[in-house]
Amino acid sequence: MDLRVKAVAMRFGFVLLVAAQMLDTMSGMSTCKTLDQEIVRQKRIEAIRSQILSKLRLPKAPEANETGDKEEIPTSLLSLYNSTKDMLKEQQIEVQSTISPEQEEEEYFAKVLNKFNMTTTNLTDSSKIMFFNMSEVRRSVGDAALLTSAELRMLIKNTRVREEQRVELYYSSGGSPRYHASRFITNSMKEKWLSFDVTEPLQHWLQQTEEEQSFQLRVFCECGQPGSIFSFSISGTDHIRGDTATMRQRSEQPPYVLTMSIPQNMSARFITNSMKEKWLSFDVTEPLQHWLQQTEEEQSFQLRVFCECGQPGSIFSFSISGTDHIRGDTATMRQRSEQPPYVLTMSIPQNMSARLTSRTKRSTAAQETCTAQTETCCVRSLYIDFRKDLGWKWIHKPTGYHANYCMGSCTYIWNAENKYSQIMALYKHHNPGASAQPCCVPQALEPLPILYYVGRQHRVDQLSNMIVKSCRCG
Repeated sequence: MDLRVKAVAMRFGFVLLVAAQMLDTMSGMSTCKTLDQEIVRQKRIEAIRSQILSKLRLPKAPEANETGDKEEIPTSLLSLYNSTKDMLKEQQIEVQSTISPEQEEEEYFAKVLNKFNMTTTNLTDSSKIMFFNMSEVRRSVGDAALLTSAELRMLIKNTRVREEQRVELYYSSGGSPRYHASRFITNSMKEKWLSFDVTEPLQHWLQQTEEEQSFQLRVFCECGQPGSIFSFSISGTDHIRGDTATMRQRSEQPPYVLTMSIPQNMSARFITNSMKEKWLSFDVTEPLQHWLQQTEEEQSFQLRVFCECGQPGSIFSFSISGTDHIRGDTATMRQRSEQPPYVLTMSIPQNMSARLTSRTKRSTAAQETCTAQTETCCVRSLYIDFRKDLGWKWIHKPTGYHANYCMGSCTYIWNAENKYSQIMALYKHHNPGASAQPCCVPQALEPLPILYYVGRQHRVDQLSNMIVKSCRCG
């Protein structure tokens, strides 16, 4: 990668967005002073209220709509919500990887979830080809850069494996299948999901123009050995005719791809009269990184007024400092007094970029759950009921969740011999208003999928970093 790209890879951004990134940790309720538990609980509840609205980009909670509340939820959305829950349960078992600084802002906002069922299939004894409608994927996801993850999921049925059977996944690429990954199937996997991370193939397909693409599941075969056949079946892929086929199709779950993507209108903002003489900011890290890989001398941003399809065009109801076209002496005076739009970047010094290596942060972790006797940093249980605690009726599922928060002292790592304390003492000297000692803050957080409605429209979104699982002193 070009040195200039490395130099900016750390973070472009604006103060407003940096402040927004702090909300996850703040809403996890760090405690640096001894506080009454009920006060902490109420603060945590109010932080969660703001956190959910912020992640969904809602200026306020949607008004209660009796029609929307009583309206039947589409089966497809219920299926999407349940599939997302199943996937998260499986992921929670795995070791969580550290999120890089470049991903923090992207992880903060709610992601759009979409489920794409297999459209058709072509089966043999040793191969299963599953086709997907890419036109539908493009309409829902948009550009490949917006796709953050994609997972292919298949429900295993009727296992009759002797010990284990290896299967390989291929994806269509330029008219020929390309190897992607492999798995081992055992009898214990009956009625369980077989899943593959297919983010890379989906991103590749989104950059193509084909209306249909396919995954191919093959039974592994050693060179020179006779071909093997599947020792299991996959739900929703059997070729059955007549009434039995109709009944099976209704009861079985076909293979599907579950995608998570950044909303296509992520860079939209709402302007109100209260924003007069205030800054409007956008995170433009990704465009700047893209431009730095190009050779053009000049690039541009375009700000447009949103217009509904089929509606007459709107005009700006506000002006932006430094952008008015004025001539003569008045223009000179205005230019001196006004602040034109600008890009504020934060980058790694070019003479240091070569030394950068990825490091895992070390911190004192508190894995235990608080008890009545616990005084040190720990996870304190807190269940949020959306209706009772927040007064919200617009979230259908779940009815509530265990948000939890961090509480307890961190004095056991605060001593004069500790190098960390010396650094913090220096920081305290230059920042008199900062905390006098390390705080008990969230270390591991998990996402929360929700099924909600705005007006009469139902949606499924995943909110990142909503459930505190462990705490640390930091």
